[in-house]
Amino acid sequence: MRIQTNITAKLSPALIIAFFLIALPIWADPSPPSTPELISDSPTATAGFYHLNWQGSDLSMLTYELQEANDMEFTQPTILYRGPDQGTLISGQNNGHYFYRVRALKQGQTASSWSSPRAVTVQHHSLTRAFAFFGAGATVLLATLALIIFGAWQSQKEDSSKYE
Repeated sequence: MRIQTNITAKLSPALIIAFFLIALPIWADPSPPSTPELISDSPTATAGFYHLNWQGSDLSMLTYELQEANDMEFTQPTILYRGPDQGTLISGQNNGHYFYRVRALKQGQTASSWSSPRAVTVQHHSLTRAFAFFGAGATVLLATLALIIFGAWQSQKEDSSKYE
């Protein structure tokens, strides 16, 4: 048993030194992460949702902060997301113009500059257009049902005439 204690005592300083050699560059690097690039899948959203993605060049453990505002100056920004993901889906917005920016946070200590703002205009389809799509769909449905019923009736009529 005493041999194990001596081995453990000899390995402990080596493990501690190895831990600090690995962790020191992470703790000692106060430089901010690079500014992420914010990408929107569409400048105008008519489908009721849109995607925002961002990319940074740093591969270290980063947290991203996404802000939304109603103006390009971000006078009253709202934090929409804070976490490690590099994208989000936005839905449920009213018609209007929305502005977004993102920055990277390195272990809660330093932050990158804000990305260039991205503007997204939400413009839902009009009610007239929605009812037109509904009407076209209803017409196709009724025409399909009519063809099925007519075909079944014709088939039954032909079958009954064969047996007379």
